[in-house]
Amino acid sequence: MAQEQIWDGSTDGDWSTGANWESGNAPGNGDSVRIPAGVTQGIDGYDASGTTLVGFTVENTSITIGSKTTPLHITLYDSSTAYDAILEGTGETHLQIDDYENIVVRDAATSPGTGEYGLNLSGALDDTNTPAASGNIIILAGANASIGLGSEAGTDLELNDLKVTGGSVTVGSSVTEDDGSTAPDMSMTGGTAETHSALGTVSQTGGTWRHHSGAVTTMNVDGGKCHYRSTGTASTVTVANSGQVLCTEDIRGRTFSALTMYSGATFKDPMESVTLTNDIDLTRCGLSDVTLELGNHIKLSRGEIT
Repeated sequence: MAQEQIWDGSTDGDWSTGANWESGNAPGNGDSVRIPAGVTQGIDGYDASGTTLVGFTVENTSITIGSKTTPLHITLYDSSTAYDAILEGTGETHLQIDDYENIVVRDAATSPGTGEYGLNLSGALDDTNTPAASGNIIILAGANASIGLGSEAGTDLELNDLKVTGGSVTVGSSVTEDDGSTAPDMSMTGGTAETHSALGTVSQTGGTWRHHSGAVTTMNVDGGKCHYRSTGTASTVTVANSGQVLCTEDIRGRTFSALTMYSGATFKDPMESVTLTNDIDLTRCGLSDVTLELGNHIKLSRGEIT
């Protein structure tokens, strides 16, 4: 009979050993898993992806889960339903999660070193499942939490939508949607994000976002700071309210196909690294209502927005 399996690690760190679970049995198909707060035995890396879990929760514990070379690998999809993972552990964690509905990160460990992350997530989404898993990742963590999404060498991650409200998040270069090619969407209200892959629609109202590589289809920056360092094209860029788009950290060339600004917006390109395919549209505002840095020895022309 399916049940909640609770880790106690009374014998060792082996996921498959029944004595490490309160029930005396390792998780089976249809079980959910909970790693409780206060447990002290970590969990070794293990491939449990052949077992379908209907939920996975790591409470506020500082144990280590998985390793760089061998993550803990789980699947959260049965024949017709995808399930959630809730993560708030503060020990170094390496998880490969396949076919998830939502992964909610409430806390994570701090970075153990340069180029390393407290929480490392990888995994795949099977877009042939009916219905397919939603593949949402929601970051609710505090400022010191370090989260790598497909960021470790040799790891990939498929996700359809990323929401960042806090924490320090790094998106690796091989992150795509569930079809393995489409760029995922991202919304951001706080925290910091470093992105190294192409993105679809990005909606930012707060926080600091640095985009290092890959194109972006649509950027809506209504608050916070976007440091655009990528040489990839940004097709549609809209900056409003207190939003800032800053091309001040990388002199390599890039193209913005369309740039629209509203009152309170900031766009800085003092090194003239951006090729503007079309004129900048100042919508319902004038030059005195925005902050523009376009370099020196330039020519401005005036025309109505159509």
